[in-house]
Amino acid sequence: MTDAKATGVEFLRDGVPHVAQARGEVVVCGGVYGSPQLLQLSGLGPAAHLRGFGIPVVRDMPGVGADLQDHFYVRTAFRCTQPITLNDVANSPVRKLLAGIQYVFLHKGPLTMGTDPHAVCDPRLRVNGIGRLRVVDAAVMPSVPAGNTNAPTIMIAEKAAEMILDDGRAA
Repeated sequence: MTDAKATGVEFLRDGVPHVAQARGEVVVCGGVYGSPQLLQLSGLGPAAHLRGFGIPVVRDMPGVGADLQDHFYVRTAFRCTQPITLNDVANSPVRKLLAGIQYVFLHKGPLTMGTDPHAVCDPRLRVNGIGRLRVVDAAVMPSVPAGNTNAPTIMIAEKAAEMILDDGRAA
């Protein structure tokens, strides 16, 4: 980090330190555990927590690593006695509208995107307050999907690629 901008990545290969300088942005894709850990090791996170491990604080960001949720899965089967299945909702404009109105994000992810002060990333997946740094993985999801996370993560990556290209053209 230089002047609150990501400039590259430091890493070890065969125990030898190396630096890869970025010509553009640094994109972090470490997953819900790895991305918050990498940001914290880079000095982005709850200041007291970082100082407790001797990590110099680049930016105090209490939301980094907070609100981690387990993706608990149990297969259940139910018999529906009313015509209110997901197909019924999807095929009814009124029910679809009501379902959309009822959908409210109640949980936060470990690197949740948004515009509130707790959000780590903005809606374009850029780390708030740090230039040239984005997080592109399931860590930005505000809540854990009920199903498999593979498809939503692919969607996040595809949308991020589009935003990175758009932002590059605009620069």
